[in-house]
Amino acid sequence: MNKTILAIDDEKCMLAFYQTALAEFGDVRTAINLEEARKQLPGVDLILLDFFLEKDSDLIQDVVPELKKTAPVLLCSGIQDVEVPALGAALGIAGYWNKGSDHDKLRSLVKLALSRERK
Repeated sequence: MNKTILAIDDEKCMLAFYQTALAEFGDVRTAINLEEARKQLPGVDLILLDFFLEKDSDLIQDVVPELKKTAPVLLCSGIQDVEVPALGAALGIAGYWNKGSDHDKLRSLVKLALSRERK
């Protein structure tokens, strides 16, 4: 599968993890903030978005609809709160992965999101 994934996270260790863990899917681009991410959007097939980007003031409610115009969004968070995936679902995300949990689940979510027909 030769796809392009954009991982947006303000933790460099997470960006490195995504590049390694998702390399089987193709090109994994990374961005440490939304400004950097917006420059890399053309040609992206899937976006992994950290729920909380410390230095970005944009609200997730505004960011997800914007990013979904380019590609499906998979929300990722280390926050253990049932409201986070519920908010993501209300925004129409492609899936939710709790950071640090099962890495095979992340790969499964990515595979599923990439296999869906783009509307």
